[in-house]
Amino acid sequence: MTTYIIARQWVGNESTAQSLEEGIERLVDFNDIVAQRKDNITVGIKLTVTPPYHQHQAVGNTRALLKENGNILEFYDPQDRGAGTSLAQILFNSSFWGEKALVASLDLDQYIPRDEREYEKTINFIQSVGTDNSLMGIGSRSREVRLSTDDEANQLRIIHELINAIAAGKDIYKVETNRANPRPSGITPGYAQLGETTPGFYVVNTQHPQFPKLVANITLHAPHLTGFAMDYYLALKVPQLGKITTGYVPTHSNDFPPSDQQAQRQRAQNIIKTQTAALSHTDIRRQLAHALNNPATRKTVIQFYETGQVDRVLAWMKESMK
Repeated sequence: MTTYIIARQWVGNESTAQSLEEGIERLVDFNDIVAQRKDNITVGIKLTVTPPYHQHQAVGNTRALLKENGNILEFYDPQDRGAGTSLAQILFNSSFWGEKALVASLDLDQYIPRDEREYEKTINFIQSVGTDNSLMGIGSRSREVRLSTDDEANQLRIIHELINAIAAGKDIYKVETNRANPRPSGITPGYAQLGETTPGFYVVNTQHPQFPKLVANITLHAPHLTGFAMDYYLALKVPQLGKITTGYVPTHSNDFPPSDQQAQRQRAQNIIKTQTAALSHTDIRRQLAHALNNPATRKTVIQFYETGQVDRVLAWMKESMK
């Protein structure tokens, strides 16, 4: 089975341009390891670049390096069509459908292996999706999750994701650990108990019998899934169609561009409300609404976060479903 590992990077400010410069070097080193080991893996990168960053030195240097390297696939979009569209351009790219394939989308800044040990763990997880005959694999972060530099905004975003995990179904995304496979230290408690649904590390199995049905659903609802709603939709829809493989994968810190506290909190609220509203127009609406209106959801999440925060997120989500 062929494995495609496609790193994903958006460039729309100086911080993300710098992240690209650092990340592309790791990607080239990773591709060198693949070549040395002669593994049946194709490495690529999906770049989404917004004006005026098409002319940025980091973008130019990256594209020149890729051309010089020659065997790293490049997918380039000169327009920001949304995070969800970018993800779909990787996972559901028809150029990967003509063979038995595992297609992995990994955020460039967090998941590209930096040494042989990380390489082994990352590749083993991706290939386990095929071994398990799963439809999708979710690689959970092996460190504390940060979705914002502001604590309040970070916690609101995590609460939102935990509610989605509950809506997906009991223990679907929880990573099973034991003495031979211990939980890494520092894992965010809510994710440790309920699982992480949207970490930016996704694998699809194009040979799974339900893959065509998943593609059909994505195509049908694509107009509503241009943003992070795509990630949330996959988290709720895939368990209806097939098995999901979960596991911790080597993870590096992800940096955020400077932003004031109020802006970060407003952004968190906007993401929660707009992406929930987008999901309300899809076939997982009823499933999500059930979780939002089930008192057990609130009871579960307040074990990890303040009641006031949980109630706020639930209220935003319920309002957005109307």
